[in-house]
Amino acid sequence: MKHTFVLGMIDITNRHDFGGADMAEATLYHATSHANAGKILREGFRIPQNDWGHFYAGSHFKQPGSLGYGTYGFLEDKQLAGEFWASMYKSLSRYDIMRVEIEYRIGNSLNFVDNLEDMKYFREFLKDPFFHSGINNLHTRFKNTFRQHALDGALIEYYIKNAIQRGWFHQIDCVCCATSTNVYDRMNIFLPNGIEYCIRNKDIITRISIRSD
Repeated sequence: MKHTFVLGMIDITNRHDFGGADMAEATLYHATSHANAGKILREGFRIPQNDWGHFYAGSHFKQPGSLGYGTYGFLEDKQLAGEFWASMYKSLSRYDIMRVEIEYRIGNSLNFVDNLEDMKYFREFLKDPFFHSGINNLHTRFKNTFRQHALDGALIEYYIKNAIQRGWFHQIDCVCCATSTNVYDRMNIFLPNGIEYCIRNKDIITRISIRSD
């Protein structure tokens, strides 16, 4: 039997019918090593993909980020991109900041910044008993730490997979959310200090340029 996910009396298949423009643009900043920046300029980004064969076993070589698998960038904030790199890779002083411009269909995105419908649907998905077995499995295999919210990312991957399989939407090209990036000395705080995008589909990238730092 096909499971129909309903928020109140609103079927999730109507989640895109919000009116307004169908397309959106964003400028993101992504810090990386100088060598990798050159490779990105030549070949483009290599978008990490989920390997479902290992995902349920929690044996991925690379844990998901807080918004799932993909390439991450900070919205309109090259300073935060640089601070993130410095906090993560103190021994690697030379890096470049990539300016990444994207254009995407709003209906093919998950917006946890200011789209209350997306937030409500995801919340109701996590509460739905139909999915509790899979969610509990992920909860035992992925953990959130202050630096990396792998469980959050795993749950987003699980949500997207189920949503596509059940026809709630066709695909998700990017996910955005206000996030807390660990850039403070001796302080772990959870107040958001920027907005991150996780790019899942490289076809939404329209331009990549570099700003040396």
